[in-house]
Amino acid sequence: MKEIEQIVTDYLFTEHTDFAIMINGDWGCGKTYYIKKTLFEKIKSIDSYTKVKKNVTLKYNPLYVSLYGVSDVNDVLYKIQLELNPWLKSKSWAIARTGINKFASFFNVGASKEDEKNILSIFNIEKNRVLFFDDLERIDKSISLSSILGQINHFTEQDNLKVVIVCNSSKAEDIFNEINEKTIRFSCEYNPQLEDLYENLISEYKSPYNDFLKENKETVISVFGIAKYKNLRTLRFILDVFQKIYNEIKGKEYDEDLLARFFFFITIYSVEYKNGNKREKLDTLVNVGPYSKIFNFEIENLMIAEKGEIKTDETNYSQLFKEKYTKIVDSFNYSEEIANYVQNGYLDKEKLNQEITEIQIEIKKEKGTDEEVLLKKIKNWRELSDNEFNPLLEKILTKVDEGKFNLYSYPLVFAELLQLEYFQVDNFEITEQIIIKFKKGIDLAKTKHKYVPAFGYKIPMWSDRDTSEIRIKYEVISQYTIEANDYALSKENIEVSSLIIEYIKTNSHKELQELVSSPNHLGVPIFESLKYQDVFNNLLKATNETISAFNWGLYGRYTEGDPYTHKSFIHEKDFFCELQKLIGEYIDKIKLRKISTVHLIDLNKNLMRIKELKV
Repeated sequence: MKEIEQIVTDYLFTEHTDFAIMINGDWGCGKTYYIKKTLFEKIKSIDSYTKVKKNVTLKYNPLYVSLYGVSDVNDVLYKIQLELNPWLKSKSWAIARTGINKFASFFNVGASKEDEKNILSIFNIEKNRVLFFDDLERIDKSISLSSILGQINHFTEQDNLKVVIVCNSSKAEDIFNEINEKTIRFSCEYNPQLEDLYENLISEYKSPYNDFLKENKETVISVFGIAKYKNLRTLRFILDVFQKIYNEIKGKEYDEDLLARFFFFITIYSVEYKNGNKREKLDTLVNVGPYSKIFNFEIENLMIAEKGEIKTDETNYSQLFKEKYTKIVDSFNYSEEIANYVQNGYLDKEKLNQEITEIQIEIKKEKGTDEEVLLKKIKNWRELSDNEFNPLLEKILTKVDEGKFNLYSYPLVFAELLQLEYFQVDNFEITEQIIIKFKKGIDLAKTKHKYVPAFGYKIPMWSDRDTSEIRIKYEVISQYTIEANDYALSKENIEVSSLIIEYIKTNSHKELQELVSSPNHLGVPIFESLKYQDVFNNLLKATNETISAFNWGLYGRYTEGDPYTHKSFIHEKDFFCELQKLIGEYIDKIKLRKISTVHLIDLNKNLMRIKELKV
């Protein structure tokens, strides 16, 4: 604050003064911090008018004294002596109660000569001292202001000492009108900008927490600005308290998002809390922000208004809060555990981590997986800055090599890389090593892939008119991916085929019929990999319900005129021909037919029908 420094400097440069000056500002605005950290250093660099030798002048030496709770003039003198003589604070025989008039009693308790010397020395206040009296508005009501001012006037008029009064005049205007008339020559306002103080405040914290506070400076500035709140004690409280939360979150997944979200909440919540709002009101903030926990809160309020009922202060508070912070309320996300921490000072880490887990799931849904984020960036590579390209490329190729992308994504990514190669971005070239990475990744991805019909039409298609080397490179990867999709089909067929045998063996007739006739398997040759002899042997051991279920499943699977029938039958015809042949021969050899034989006869007729289907 250049104005204050100039006023104080001019005051100290004036040799003979019989007045004091005053620094006035709201409680908690950082007056004391500024005075001790900045103004005192400035004062210590200025020569006083006190000489110890002919050409040796002492620098001014500031002394801070709080008048909080002072109830007697002697208390003022006593507090000055305590600051001048710190040894008085720790001596076991130190002053029993305030008041310099009690010092004499020490001469009657067997004090040594050295003790007497120390006691006598405390009555002297060096002429190069600058006395700062803070909290004048907080003196005890039992003492008159005039008596305190009388003592301060004695320092200025009789002792010719420099005196600065630090106070908040808005808390007692009558008192300070009297001070201005009798004691003060100049009164300067301490009204700092938070932007100017923030860097000094956070300098006390070490990195990486300090770095985080620098990055999130705007959060504090915006909240304090909108709230028209200046109390730096609250800001220091926020910075101190949040450090524990920072240490708990740093290193977790999405830690930057989590920290920014919680820091915003604790800043705005603390400002409201320290502004005197009770817990009952603050609890209604659960209804504020994009993730309100009570969906119908607004509706309930409207219903209350329509009925003519009077809303409580607590109900009104959340609405006023939203109106007050309307420009930034969308960033407000209530945290019950941090609210508790601000209120009572205890951080339940287990409950906090439960909140964190829920938020991480929420963030993941919003952002998508890491692979989805990378795909979005590579598809929009023209929007990248120059220094983003190589780190992105490295991440992409790592994910490719590890098989992290789904099967659809490999030809898509490869097509984008071909464009980068074409434009010679950073001399990028698709080498044989990169081709190997893609094939390796596709081989890994296909083990998790489910077969998709017409897969080849759902991946990027290169123009037929392009006969360049680029197209040939692309087709190597696209065809490899299509083959991987076909592999998934054969893998699924084997899995379904194994289930068919399992259901026949265990006589799971309902599951068997549903599996064979399932629309999901129409057009898929699920019988191609089955051994007809195994199916035949197990059918002979099966119950009538199982044989019937298998038969009806085949009726549902193979119907006349169904295009899917034709596609799967190409691969399955041989299986059904051989199975029908075995069942037919078995029936012909039976001399005495029983009820179970009828189910086999029905199945045989159906297999003969399927054999005659035209493809």
